[in-house]
This record gives sequence, structure tokens and C-alpha cells, in this order.
Amino acid sequence: MSQARISIGSSSGYSAFEPGGGGWMNRPLRMPARRANRPISSLEAFELFEGIEEADRLAFERDCVWRDWKKGSTIIGRDSLGGLVYFVVAGRCRVTLRAGRRDVVLDEIGPGEMVGEISAIDGERRSAAVTASTATRTAEVGADRFMAFLLRHPPAALIVMRRLAQVIRQADAAILELSGLNAPARICVELMRRARVGGGLPPNAAQISPLPKHADIAMRAATTRETVVRTLSDLVQRGLLRRDTDRFVLPDVEALIRLTTTADEPSPGGTIDDGK
Repeated sequence: MSQARISIGSSSGYSAFEPGGGGWMNRPLRMPARRANRPISSLEAFELFEGIEEADRLAFERDCVWRDWKKGSTIIGRDSLGGLVYFVVAGRCRVTLRAGRRDVVLDEIGPGEMVGEISAIDGERRSAAVTASTATRTAEVGADRFMAFLLRHPPAALIVMRRLAQVIRQADAAILELSGLNAPARICVELMRRARVGGGLPPNAAQISPLPKHADIAMRAATTRETVVRTLSDLVQRGLLRRDTDRFVLPDVEALIRLTTTADEPSPGGTIDDGK
């Protein structure tokens, strides 16, 4: 199997394994301040508004529509028209693309992040669907108001440009994984995305807590739940995965990384089902 270079860091903002000069490190999620017993109705914590005069931010907030979404609600429909930009102030959302007969998770976004800016900029149909993974609160604003704000505040426009570059890199990584890695390798990559250091484990070990659902891993890896079950079982047999009461433990992260480039090769106890 040809070896493909892959990125296993998370681009969605939450802590994840990513290579650094001193080994593996955690990247923190940037969270907006919460007010007790009150729904969040401010965009102050968003990076887009750093350095912006309070009066300008408050004027922008007044032009927003604040909505609360139930878990499972469709916030943005795939191929839909509309230039609204959504700022996630509470909860989590899942961004999915259609790949053949399956939905593939492109990103998961949370408080302090926005979605929908691409269609607001180019006026085209939505390329992805966005659903609420949990109860979610958003602030939505029209494309004209959003673009006027960016034109008035070049530093904010630069932030959006960087965000769009991130989206392109995400899409490139997803295409590379789907075309260059088989299902077991993609599952390994997804496990590493979810992995965290700590928990009393040695430096080359990691944990995934709480235990992820097989269906969630399958959607992220663009495969079936059955393939996830088989692959996890194979990893247990290889000594690369251990299930505790409330977590997965990855005893040897480096070995798991190497496995992503050799997933087509026979294992000592048989083969990993490709499950493409």
C-alpha cells in the first residue's frame, strides 16, 4: 500500500493529539464566558470581534437573530440557498458532506466558532449540512451585514481568510483519507483525533473518554458500524487498544500511527477487514 501523509490533528478547536517540538501536546478549546442561568446573547468571546470597538460589536449583535436548536435539528441543509452566517454561542454542531451513500463528518464545531461564511461570501448553494449535536444556541446574521462588517474591519476579514484556509485544508485531508486510506486506517486516524494525554498514562499512551459510540466513529471514518467493531477488536488483539470501564486506552500511539500506513497488510492473527 502506498504510504500517504496524513494529518491527525483536530481542526475543530477541541484538544487533540498534534505533533509538536517536544512530543505530543494538547490544544485547548477556546470557550466564551457563560452567564449563570441566562442564555448567552453576546459575541464578545469570538475571535472575530477581538479588537473591535464595543459599540460596533453591539450594533452587529442587534442585527443578529438569536435561535435555540434542539438536538438533531438541521441548522443548514445541504444544497440549500441562503447567505446566513451562524455563530455558535452554546452547544455543538456537526458539519457533514455526502460521499456516495454515506454522510461523512467534515468537522464538529462548538462555542466560539462560526459556520456558513462560504455561502455568504460567494452566494452559492451550501456545500455541507449542519446539524445540532446537542441543544445549541446560535446568532445568525445576513450575508450583506456580514460582508459590510468585514469591509469595515480588515483584521476581522483576515481572520475569516484564515478560517477559509483551514476549511480547505480540512477538505483536502478528508479527500486524502477517503482516497488513500482504507477503512481500518481511517478508524485509527479517528481514534487518534479523539485521543487525549494524561489520565495517569505514560508519555506514549493516550485515552479516549468518554467511550465513543461505534456509529459516531463510523460516520467520521466514512465506513460501517460493523467495520468499526471488527477493527477495534483487531486492535485489542494487537495490544494497541484497551477498554476500561469508561474509556479507551491507546497504550502505544506511535505504533497506531504506523498502522495507518500498513492497514492493508496481514496482521499476525489474520487480516483487518477493509470494509470500504
